[in-house]
Parts: sequence; structure tokens; C-alpha cells
Amino acid sequence: MLMNNTNTINIQKIITDSTLNMFSTMLSMNLETPNEPACVEHHEFQFMGLVDLDGELISGLIVIGLTEEFGRIITARMLDQSVSEIQSTQEIMDVSKEVCNIISGNLKSRLCDMGFSCRITPPSVIQSKDYNLNSDDWMYSVCHLFHFEEHQFYVRSFFKGSVESFS
Repeated sequence: MLMNNTNTINIQKIITDSTLNMFSTMLSMNLETPNEPACVEHHEFQFMGLVDLDGELISGLIVIGLTEEFGRIITARMLDQSVSEIQSTQEIMDVSKEVCNIISGNLKSRLCDMGFSCRITPPSVIQSKDYNLNSDDWMYSVCHLFHFEEHQFYVRSFFKGSVESFS
């Protein structure tokens, strides 16, 4: 959000609001969020959805980390099936891509509304417990942790660009 003419973008709020809205509207899931952004580098996150944002003034990467169990739950909800009917990891990967695409698309739209035109790449998914992202090349990184019942997942954002401040 552009605030006080200082070119500050509140990425955290945009992503949190977008994620809460998407899960509530499309999946009928009311998520909980901690008061402070926090990241859990945890080996149980087996699916990572990724979308790149690319523009002249700003570029970034959005990563969503899911456990296989939570991936099955959201896939079942998205496809209006029971969790036991979700047998294929490909279905989980497809839904993970869709979730990542929706959240990234909402962020892209908000950034464009603020004058930071950018494009997003088609989403991709990595299935691995051991994949690590290098955050050294980014000016700003924040991880948003979300909870649904006993499950948790994260949305991590990385950004760089000609913006005075990210928050």
C-alpha cells in the first residue's frame, strides 16, 4: 500500500488479506494468523508453489509451502471431494498451483493499482522436503504463517526494486 508519499508497500498486509480471503471464499476455511510474521523452515512442507513477479520497478517471488496432509485437505475442498478420494499427488500439485496463482494474482493486481506494473509467471510446484531457497539476492523477505485446525502452511515473499521501503 502506498503510504505517506514514501513509496512504502505493505506486502505483508496484501498477502495476508489475499490469503485469508481466498481460503475463506473458495475453500470455506477460516485461517488463523500469528500476530507477527514468522517462518517455519520445517521438513514437513513437501509441496512448494512458486510464482515470479517481474516488472521494471519491482520484482519478486511468492512461495507457498504445504504439507502433504494439508495439501490433500485443500485439494478435497477445491474439488468438492472427500480427503480419502484424493489419491494423486498430481491433484495436490495442481491445486497448489491454483492457490499460488490466486494469491500472486491478487498481489500483482494490488501492485499494479499502486503504479508498480508487473507480470506473473505461470505457477510451478516443487515436491521436496529438502528444497531451500536462497534469499541473498532479495531486498525484502517475509514469511506469513497460517493455521487451520492443527495444520499450518506458509506464504513467503521475496522482493527487490526501486521502492524506498517494503513492510
